Amino acid sequence: MAQRCVSRLLVPLVLSLLPVCSFARTVVFWQSGFPSADSPASNKAELRAVFAGAEFANAAGLPGALATADTDLLVLPYGSAWPEAD
Repeated sequence: MAQRCVSRLLVPLVLSLLPVCSFARTVVFWQSGFPSADSPASNKAELRAVFAGAEFANAAGLPGALATADTDLLVLPYGSAWPEAD
């Protein structure tokens, strides 16, 4: 019984620690100097750690990165600010 209880707790914990890229192709919008609105500015090193294996794209590269059918997740780390034209 105790082993079942540990399994119920351990499996979700291990799954939550796996990087996002193991489940989805992720694109992170990142552009140096881009303004952040309604949230603190993001740190690129931290984003790389959290979204290991993700593709980082600036405003010019975003349309191409999103054009592929296998892109599953877009991360916009600038709060409510995003590249409006893209």
